[in-house]
Amino acid sequence: MAQTNEPLPGQAGLANTSLLSGFDNREISPNPHEKQAAITALRRDFVAEALRVVAIKAAHAAEDIELGDDVCAERGLGIVIAHVKEAAKTFREMRREVGQ
Repeated sequence: MAQTNEPLPGQAGLANTSLLSGFDNREISPNPHEKQAAITALRRDFVAEALRVVAIKAAHAAEDIELGDDVCAERGLGIVIAHVKEAAKTFREMRREVGQ
């Protein structure tokens, strides 16, 4: 039976592993521009998701107000305000780091 250098099934990509570190770090060090682009993309996703939560919670708060449920409406408004503040803060940080 001839030996090959191909990994066994289920071990693809483990050729550069080390028993001490688990993997070879030299192959995964992104350049600073790629890292910043990835961080910016994550922040954009965070802001978008926070604004989606704001839209949903604002709609629920409006329904609560129409139903006369002031306690739930007030709680919903608090959640809306907290998410808007956090989204705005993250957006400002992102813009500052990107330099716009």
